Amino acid sequence: MSPAKQSPRSKKREILTKKAPGAPKRFKSSYILFFMHVQEDIKKKLPPGTHTVSDEVVSMYTIHYCSCCYLILSHFISSIFIKAPVVSKKASELWRNLPAEERSHWNKEAAKEKKRYIAEKELYTGPVSRILF
Repeated sequence: MSPAKQSPRSKKREILTKKAPGAPKRFKSSYILFFMHVQEDIKKKLPPGTHTVSDEVVSMYTIHYCSCCYLILSHFISSIFIKAPVVSKKASELWRNLPAEERSHWNKEAAKEKKRYIAEKELYTGPVSRILF
C-alpha cells in the first residue's frame, strides 16, 4: 500500500499570520474606489423587493407586541439590511459600462492610493505581521 498523501491543511497546528495593527493599509484598486463611491446611491435606488429580510432576523431585533407593530418594525429593519450580492452586481454592471474617461479618473485615484501606500510602507518601522497559533 502506498502511504497516504498529506495535504497542507491536515497539519495539527497551522501557523497563521495577521497584519500588525499599526501597519499601513493596502491600497485600493480603481474598482474598489468606484464601488465605495456608488454603493450608497445604489442602495437608495434599489426596488423594495431587494430589501427583504427573513422573519428570523426581524425577530432578533423586535419584541412582538402586536401584529401591526411587527409589520412596521419588520419594514424598518428590512430597509436597513440590503442584500450585498444585489448591490455588488449592480456596481459591477455600472463599472463594465463606465466610459473610458470616467474609468481613467478612477485609475488615477487608484494610482494616488498606491503611491500613498508605498510612501507609508517605506516610513513604517514596526512589525510587519504577527504569528497566530
